[in-house]
Amino acid sequence: MIDRQAIYILYNDQVGKKLVERFYQLLVVYSQNKKTKPVESCLLKLNDIARKKKTRLVYYDNHSLKEDLSQFIVEEYRLSKIKQK
Repeated sequence: MIDRQAIYILYNDQVGKKLVERFYQLLVVYSQNKKTKPVESCLLKLNDIARKKKTRLVYYDNHSLKEDLSQFIVEEYRLSKIKQK
């Protein structure tokens, strides 16, 4: 599972902001070629930052990463549509 709230917390932190932006760039690349390794690496780095900051973890590896990414992308799209209304 990818925790959207944890991503938001790190995005608002100076240390995590660039890596969160990188994560979103990697999601675009993932959508095109379905390679999970770069995204997984980024998520694990975000988890490291979250541990150091003692905040919520971004990624819990308890499902298939592909399923988690697909679900996250769909949910982000849905939320963006709601915000536009």
